Amino acid sequence: MPQSTATPQIRRPTYREGQLLQAAELQAEQQSRTDALARHEQNVHTAGIELSDTPPPAPSDRTAGAWPVVLCRAQLKGRKVTVHTDVREDLQLRAETLSAPAGGSRVVLGGQSGRRTQVLGVQLARDEGGLDDVTTVNADGTGRVDIDASVAGDIRAGGPVRLHTPVPAPQAAAPWSLYRASLTRPDKTVVEQLRLEVGEVKSGVNPGALELLVAKGGIGAEQDLLRVDAGTTVTVGGSLTVEGFSTVTGFPGPLPAGTTLSSLAAQEAQLLAVAQVLLTQLTNTDLRATLHAGPAPSGSTAVSYTLRLASSATTTVTSVAAYETVVNVSTSTLISSQFIAQGIDLPAASTHDVARTVTLGPHPTPASIAVMAIGVGQDGQPRIGTLQFPAST
Repeated sequence: MPQSTATPQIRRPTYREGQLLQAAELQAEQQSRTDALARHEQNVHTAGIELSDTPPPAPSDRTAGAWPVVLCRAQLKGRKVTVHTDVREDLQLRAETLSAPAGGSRVVLGGQSGRRTQVLGVQLARDEGGLDDVTTVNADGTGRVDIDASVAGDIRAGGPVRLHTPVPAPQAAAPWSLYRASLTRPDKTVVEQLRLEVGEVKSGVNPGALELLVAKGGIGAEQDLLRVDAGTTVTVGGSLTVEGFSTVTGFPGPLPAGTTLSSLAAQEAQLLAVAQVLLTQLTNTDLRATLHAGPAPSGSTAVSYTLRLASSATTTVTSVAAYETVVNVSTSTLISSQFIAQGIDLPAASTHDVARTVTLGPHPTPASIAVMAIGVGQDGQPRIGTLQFPAST
């Protein structure tokens, strides 16, 4: 930028009272103020940047590989400075690393030696010296965060979330493992699993000592919400809400919204009803169990009866076994339960009698005797006959 080396003469107009001012005197006054401002800008301030909302065009003589910073082009003519804004451009900063003044953090821009695919990285200083990566971004769009992070707001994922390496197991909770697995089921279907294992139950290990706990509250004041141990026992500390249908022993049915004593009783009644349906489906007239002789006279400690097993006129039933259960009705206690017949073959339209004497107890002892007989029909399907009757001494 050309500059004049001669010291300019400073002139300033003065006026007297009652003077008639003409245009020349007023122009001299304005020029004096302009010259004073120019001297101030030239001698008091250092070079600076004039800001503009309009970015200038890039110069055509840009040197390849160089990083020029063009602020502006100014021209001094006489005592007037003219700034040409047509060659000015925005200031750009280009570097491989940006370090904090204290050296505690650094931003890595672009690839460096051994980091050619990395376009951005944030590093923090170690206590023992040096810097470690805490956040990296690669040119293919992948990234990595290598520090413990907490999030105060919502987390939203625009793509798939992949778990590659599980968190190392803390010493106080070992052994446990969190990992991904691919499993082929017996029906040949393949499933991807995220598995959390509480430990392996080995010989001498109490399964209840290895458990997964979901709780609220701090140590010593926690409230169990869900507890699962390695022995497959699941304990729900609060209410259990199941939306939809749950399958119990192959029969679907809705479960109540909460686990209460009445709901458990309702579930038991439902299971008994399902069992009765299943028993009815298996029971038919091909095998019958009937009472052939009644109980012995009262006053004795035992009762006697004859179980008659009979096959239908068209079906042979083989390998028949009969199981007897005797219950004290007054105390709801079990008196006896045992097989009373095994390996009996019944040709079509035949019978087989089994004489029984059951000791109940001193008079009066009311009891309920139930017998279930089961065999195999000619089609290989089970045949069942049942018998139940009261008895007393």
